[in-house]
Amino acid sequence: MYASSAYINPASPNGDREKPEIVAPATNITAISSGNTPLTRSGTSYAAPQVAGLAALLIDRDSTLSAWPEASRAILMASATHNIVGPTGIPTGQELRDGAGAINAAFADDIAQNRNTSPTTPCEESCWWGSGTSGVPEGDYLYRYFNASAGQYIRVAISWWSRADSPGSNYSFDRLDTDLNLGVQYFNGSSWEWVSGAWSASWDNNYELVEFVVPETGSYRIAVHKAHVYNNETSNFVGIALLKLHRVCLPAVMRNYP
Repeated sequence: MYASSAYINPASPNGDREKPEIVAPATNITAISSGNTPLTRSGTSYAAPQVAGLAALLIDRDSTLSAWPEASRAILMASATHNIVGPTGIPTGQELRDGAGAINAAFADDIAQNRNTSPTTPCEESCWWGSGTSGVPEGDYLYRYFNASAGQYIRVAISWWSRADSPGSNYSFDRLDTDLNLGVQYFNGSSWEWVSGAWSASWDNNYELVEFVVPETGSYRIAVHKAHVYNNETSNFVGIALLKLHRVCLPAVMRNYP
């Protein structure tokens, strides 16, 4: 992590808001200066444009993402597999510094290429969904489906709107009026069961992320739980992103081994 990175979590009602959500490289970044010559510098000002640029490239890949900023954010988080410090996920109540991890443009692109508009047809590869939440009663679930093989590495992220004040107030107020939780279930042949460890239920974030290794080949479903609605919020929108990676075993290579 760049020494001057701002990673201290802001105060929040339940003390579990995690910032930043993702990070990007910021040390010894070479770019082209205004004089059309290479320039190498360090600083968070070199990290932020990489995230914004990747978001723009995802919209270029699928223009419908311009209408789904919730999904763009979920894609960026689900695909941020370059872990810098601490755990690879976002466990509640820890100062993680790097959030979900550093951006991975190749994995983000894999997700962005596959939009699934069906609430029932399963994804076979990495993909994303966008959905309104007004039709989901408080305490109920919104489901999306995917198939997976034993040993695959799965990351799922969801993102939705918080209620912030106007630019004139410098966004000093940011309230979460819809609280969503995230889990994953698998079908055991007769009923749906929760995947061990694949549950995220922070209080103050407008995103959740889970990751796990698929225990057995079969049908899985993403369960978005509408835990609470506050201040009579009638509608919200959620982006859901699924990253599926195949585990690959490589032979050990030992230096100076005859």
